[in-house]
Amino acid sequence: MQHIVLLDAFFPLPLFLKSEKVDVKLTNKHRVHHFDYAQDKLARTLKTGVTDFNYSGTDFIVYKFTWPDAATGVQTMYIVLFQGSGKDDAEKAKVGEDLITAAYKWNLGLKEEMWMFTDGHWSKDKKLWNSIQLSGWDNLVLDPAFVAGLRRDTDTFFSSREIYKSLGIPWKRGLLLLGITQIGGR
Repeated sequence: MQHIVLLDAFFPLPLFLKSEKVDVKLTNKHRVHHFDYAQDKLARTLKTGVTDFNYSGTDFIVYKFTWPDAATGVQTMYIVLFQGSGKDDAEKAKVGEDLITAAYKWNLGLKEEMWMFTDGHWSKDKKLWNSIQLSGWDNLVLDPAFVAGLRRDTDTFFSSREIYKSLGIPWKRGLLLLGITQIGGR
C-alpha cells in the first residue's frame, strides 16, 4: 500500500472528484473531542473524514484531518492511500501523484465556469458562467450612447494587439460591469 501525505487546506480533491463525476463514498465522518483550556470546556474541533473512490482504475482511500492552529487558524492534512504497481517506489507512487497533480491542475483551469468570491473564499461557478453567456451588447441596460462608446473602446482594444506588442506593452484591459442578470425574462 502506498501513501502520500498533503498538508494543504486548499487541496481541491473533493471538488475535482465531483467535477469528474467520480462515485465517492463517505465511509466515516465524526468530530474528535478535546479539552480546550482557553475556554475551560470540552470542544469539538478536530474534524476527521474518510473517503473511498476509484479513479482511473485504482482504488483510493483518503483520510482528512482538520484541527485549529493558533498561527494559521486551521490546519488540514490529507493522507491518500492506494495500491500502486511497478518495480520501485517511484513507479508505485505514480498513480497517486497523477491523481493529486490532476486535482491541482483542474483547480487552476476553468472549463465553462468562472471564479466567484463568496463567503470569504473563491470557488468556481458554472451557473454564473452560463448566465453571462446569455448577455450581449443588445441586452445591456445602459444609456445607448454609453454602450456605443464602450463597444467602440472594446473593439479598438481587441484590434490593437500588434500595436501593444510592437511597443512592448502588455496587452491587457480590464472592464468591470456590475449589474443583475435576470434569466427567464419579465
